[in-house]
Amino acid sequence: MSNIVTVTHSSKTTLETCPYKYYLSYIAGIKSAQTSYPLRFGSMLHKWLETYHNNDNDLEVTIQQLQSDESITEDNTTDLIKVICCLELYHNRFADDKEGIAEIGFDLELMKYNNNNYMFAGKMDLLDSDSGIIKEFKTTEKDIADGSPYWQEAFLSPQCVGYYKAALEMSSDIKQLQYIVFKRVMLRLKKNETIEQYTARVMENSEMKVKTIPITKSMVEKWQQEMIDTVKVLDFFYSNGIWPKYKSQCNGKFGKCPFYAHCNLDADLECGLYIKKERQHEELELELETDTED
Repeated sequence: MSNIVTVTHSSKTTLETCPYKYYLSYIAGIKSAQTSYPLRFGSMLHKWLETYHNNDNDLEVTIQQLQSDESITEDNTTDLIKVICCLELYHNRFADDKEGIAEIGFDLELMKYNNNNYMFAGKMDLLDSDSGIIKEFKTTEKDIADGSPYWQEAFLSPQCVGYYKAALEMSSDIKQLQYIVFKRVMLRLKKNETIEQYTARVMENSEMKVKTIPITKSMVEKWQQEMIDTVKVLDFFYSNGIWPKYKSQCNGKFGKCPFYAHCNLDADLECGLYIKKERQHEELELELETDTED
């Protein structure tokens, strides 16, 4: 009897970064007790973009629901303002685009290998099968101006191809994939600044870019080969129970790995820095990618 092994864009990236980090995250089921700000803000924005679409693009109703949300406290009031500004930017551009279904999960069969059935899983932020458009929401602190390195990387992202192929399984008439990218505003509330003044300042600095990501035959072929390679590497590690540590990745471009204390300072996994995950692939709950993974 074959086992099902799920691969997501996040788990594939984690495996490539460090197999031991993959082991801790997806086999031992451990994660950092602290959620990074990029992930926390991205998840919050993602949730309310989904709510906005479920409200038939009614911005006023969505903002009312957001402002009455019990999870909003004084500690994250500034994040509420930033999310509202992002929603307003999005509404100004897409208010009339009321078609499509938000949060479409998928499981795409990759291959059977050594008695295991490997699946590629994910969740599309919005799929409009009538117009043939997939929309993916992103947040980043990077420069998102036209021609910036951010877009050079985005145009080569393997995630685009995986989601495109999954969408084709659901609808044969997929024409394009759009990235809707929000630049995270890192402004703090100044001393003696009113909420109105802060909101105006955040709105002035908020930015959203929309780009169509072209999917070429060579990108599809490259993605397919990458997934075959990923399956073979995973199978080797699973079969041998060997999960090497890539020490060179302990200090990444976005700071220390969340397991740095465990791997380098001998911190026990039950020391309070880490907690058990509720499910193996929690990224499938809210899959808004941030630049912590790009």
